[in-house]
Amino acid sequence: MKLAIQDTKVKNLLNYMTDFIKQVVENGNEFEKSHYFMLLMNLKPEEINEPMIVNALKIFAEELEITEFEYVEFNQSLSKDPPLEKAYFDIRK
Repeated sequence: MKLAIQDTKVKNLLNYMTDFIKQVVENGNEFEKSHYFMLLMNLKPEEINEPMIVNALKIFAEELEITEFEYVEFNQSLSKDPPLEKAYFDIRK
């Protein structure tokens, strides 16, 4: 039962991420680095720690060619939230 709930949670998160990207594109824009960081800001630390979500976010970051500097700059611009900062940095690994 717990596994089914976890699978549903991951599926919903992936659907949210897909819908987010779809909305950007349907509005006539390209999905850019700023959109990626907006997407990150809408996720909670426990959501970012899901392996499937981490893998998807890594693919996006790689495709967008997000540099480590940009990533660190983004992370430092946020309010100090240790679990969220850790989750963001775990994505880069």
